[in-house]
Amino acid sequence: MKFVPKRKALHIGVIALLGLGLTSAQAATLTSLSEKNASKTVIVKLGSKVELTLHSMYWQLAVPTKSSSLTSKGAPILKPILPGPTAPAGCRIAGSGCGTQTWVFTASKVGLTHLVASRTTCGEAMQCTGANGRFTVTVKVSN
Repeated sequence: MKFVPKRKALHIGVIALLGLGLTSAQAATLTSLSEKNASKTVIVKLGSKVELTLHSMYWQLAVPTKSSSLTSKGAPILKPILPGPTAPAGCRIAGSGCGTQTWVFTASKVGLTHLVASRTTCGEAMQCTGANGRFTVTVKVSN
């Protein structure tokens, strides 16, 4: 039997614990959603982070209720694009609603949640109709 000094044994234990921590962190993933996921069902693992980014400042998201499988991480992250000569072509006029809004969630329990966003304006004096004014995606949280 080989003698292992206490100090070396302690280092081995710490390394083992760090390895377990890395495995747990790797199990929780990030799922990024946007307009390309409209009307689709996306499957995520329990504990994962879900980010929904919509490309207009006019979207309003109906934040899921407390009974939802997703838990909101607070107010959306707003990144407006200010109009001006250096803005992208479609964003040079005030009132165009250019920018992104990102909502962050954690997949907190197994089940289905429907994320529903709507907007009535698609730009200054331009009303949204049909699919341009409504966004839905279903998030299925699994073990």
